[in-house]
Amino acid sequence: MRAIQVDPARGTLETIKVPDPQPAPNEVVIRIHSAGINRADLLARSGSYSTSSSKNLPPPTIAGLELAGEIIARGKRVRNWEIGSRVMTIGQGYAQLACVDESLLIPVPSSFTWEEAGAMPIALLTAHNALVTNGRLSQGESVLIQAVTSGVGTMALVIADLLEAQPIFGTSRSPQKLGQLTKKLIGINLLQDDTAEVIAQQTNGSGVNVIIDNIGASVLTQNIASAAIRGRIVQVGRLGGATAELDLEEVARKRLTLTGVTFRTRTLQERAEIVRSCLEDIGEALADGMLRPVVEKSFPFEQAEYAQDVLSRNDHVGKLVLTIT
Repeated sequence: MRAIQVDPARGTLETIKVPDPQPAPNEVVIRIHSAGINRADLLARSGSYSTSSSKNLPPPTIAGLELAGEIIARGKRVRNWEIGSRVMTIGQGYAQLACVDESLLIPVPSSFTWEEAGAMPIALLTAHNALVTNGRLSQGESVLIQAVTSGVGTMALVIADLLEAQPIFGTSRSPQKLGQLTKKLIGINLLQDDTAEVIAQQTNGSGVNVIIDNIGASVLTQNIASAAIRGRIVQVGRLGGATAELDLEEVARKRLTLTGVTFRTRTLQERAEIVRSCLEDIGEALADGMLRPVVEKSFPFEQAEYAQDVLSRNDHVGKLVLTIT
């Protein structure tokens, strides 16, 4: 099969030919039709997306973190999935085929295009895990989503709305991007507005219950200031830096919870639990088409490096996708 290999030592993507994968007993083989493009794909090219704190560069590997396609083969212990089933999942998606453990599979809703399906798994699972599992969002609580126009940000917005969060705040450096999202969002322009001041005005000074931070160090102070008493801050992305000064006095005064999340260090069992929990909570809404990703644009398989360069410009809203034939 054809696959796109990322080489962190050179910072490049290269199309290669590798043997077709063979499923383990609990795995299925998926013919991939689309693959989401994520910020972590850029980090993989630079060698900074690693499962450890080691400074050594990871070896070349097949690129990508998510995919969608149809099952064409299955291991001898697989019983819950049929040949031909349309599925989406996390995994190395920049390829024609992938082997994935059946516990990580998500059924593709009948109304979804392949582009929508390929854009869904990482954003869906990350947003649900951040908002619900770690953020412990309850109906009627307030939410702040930093970088709301990103792939995870737009999905967190959809899930927060589905769970009847109120009010929902979202930040961006582009008022044009904010204008493309639901009217239920209270948009905050990071270039003009003081996030904590806007939230204080809108909440009568009480702050927000859950903060999903897709930015990192540059907004940490604003997150602490914007959080309510017993607020939960879930750290997802670090495009704005990984190191910042933390006011522990304010963390203690507000009795805040600061949690970091990533897929990098999770075991197969932990990833499977994320999938199970997500489908248990919002699987019905997903199947009904109430949860859909925002897809800005798709690119052919051969333009993977160009597509990643487009992602790096931050001009899009939602997700970019590779189509694979």
